[in-house]
Amino acid sequence: MKVALFDLFGTLADAQKDGQRLDPEYALIKEFNLASLDDKEFYDRAERVVCGVTPYHSEEQYVRDVMEGIGIQGMQQNISKVTKIIRSQGELAQLLPGAIDVLEQVGSMADKVALISNAFPPAIKHLEETTGLFNHFDHLFLSYERGTVKQGDNGGLFSIATNDIGFKPDEAIMIGDNLRDDIGAAYKLGIAGVWIDRKAQTDRIARWTADHKTSTDHVYATVKNIFEVVDPVRRFFQKN
Repeated sequence: MKVALFDLFGTLADAQKDGQRLDPEYALIKEFNLASLDDKEFYDRAERVVCGVTPYHSEEQYVRDVMEGIGIQGMQQNISKVTKIIRSQGELAQLLPGAIDVLEQVGSMADKVALISNAFPPAIKHLEETTGLFNHFDHLFLSYERGTVKQGDNGGLFSIATNDIGFKPDEAIMIGDNLRDDIGAAYKLGIAGVWIDRKAQTDRIARWTADHKTSTDHVYATVKNIFEVVDPVRRFFQKN
């Protein structure tokens, strides 16, 4: 079996529009002064709540769960503010040019194509309403639907994808722009990755390898943008 796993934001979809950056955790922390803006530990916790495991059954429920999860008092004024931030942040999501074309090319080579994402539900809903992106996947593994994230315990979303689709780790390749959450998390299960390194930070591979006491095998290829993904994926499938 040949399986292609795609990340979403930073890989297929853009996270900014008109000078605004899609970062709901940052927007909420700043608006409600929840912590120092450079408090990485609190930001990661907020990210897990806002773009991670909080279920989405309705906007009202999601807003209240997010507020409780990151410590915002549930008064009506705050509910209105959080709702406004979440709506406006979700509307920033947009497809990157060429994303659909790349999915179609990879889809013609793979037996299965899946999306695997630590997802912000309002952005997913916006893309669902404004694009045909999700029609190009055989499977969707979204954190808020599955109750775990890509880098979660026991293999997180990657373990779920492996079991649900029924592939062996060496039959799949992960395409993403985050060295830790996409490429590194996939490699923990033995899944190789194509890293989209738009900022030319290849030195980070050596640092990641040293920190995790592993080889560089987890990075099958490094490319600069989504358009360069197709060739290394083709080589991987031909090799395997």
